[in-house]
Amino acid sequence: MDIPVRHKGNNARNGLGIVNVARNVSFAAVPGVAGRADDWRARRPILRFLSVTVGYNRRAGRDDPQPGCWINRGKDVPVADVSTERVLVVPTALFRKLGYFQGFSTHVDRYLLELLRPEHTTYRPRREVEEDPEFKQLIPYVIFRYRDGDGRDRVFQYTRGIGQGEERLHRKRSVGIGGHICVYDARGNAETTAYEEGMRRELGEEVIIDTPYADRCVGLINDDQTAVGRVHLGVVHLFDVQRPAVRPREAEIVRSGFLPLETILAEIDEFETWSQYCLDALFVRGLAPARE
Repeated sequence: MDIPVRHKGNNARNGLGIVNVARNVSFAAVPGVAGRADDWRARRPILRFLSVTVGYNRRAGRDDPQPGCWINRGKDVPVADVSTERVLVVPTALFRKLGYFQGFSTHVDRYLLELLRPEHTTYRPRREVEEDPEFKQLIPYVIFRYRDGDGRDRVFQYTRGIGQGEERLHRKRSVGIGGHICVYDARGNAETTAYEEGMRRELGEEVIIDTPYADRCVGLINDDQTAVGRVHLGVVHLFDVQRPAVRPREAEIVRSGFLPLETILAEIDEFETWSQYCLDALFVRGLAPARE
């Protein structure tokens, strides 16, 4: 399994900023900052993930972001206003050309290197692309894994409340945290990409991570058998945490916590489809990378 990462050192990059493959990627957390709204900005990775040149392309003549794309729920955590939000999409036809799959794929590099080229990415009104299968909205999907003192793997899981943005997923159980990449994310600092900024923002909105962790990008999810799946493409990240110290920030994440993996697998039918694909591929079929 090839895992594209970003390195702050001197590794050679190709034209997209993807460096040579790394399989064991460790991240450092700055002590004493966990739990703040800016947790992510205080954590500086040794190797950084998925550095692709996807961003706001003014030279291509794309419109400036519309004002009012965001409502502010607190000083540091902007929250999307779905009625005006413009989200990152890639053409479904290009995804199919690269090699169609249904379910879970570990071939991250095959798809993302091409899908995330600037000429293939656009930011379109979310209210339109939610019903348009000609485009796939790219969604980071983060799974938290913890190994307890008895050597058992536990996974963070929760139930989606009825106030979350995607009503087709309301009341479903999930093991994934994440959401849309917005045009707002493309206007971040020069050291990060829109994808990275969007993933940080989504995590900051939804959970508090009060522990060091290692992060690896482990796969993609495509599900054309459901209405919501036909217009989304998931990018799966596995966060191995040192402590089970992940808790909701968002009120609509309910009945959450780390459960033994065997308990979750015994109840797999209660989970949303994306979570079922991830649980089956990573933990039943054994495709999850070993903990460091």
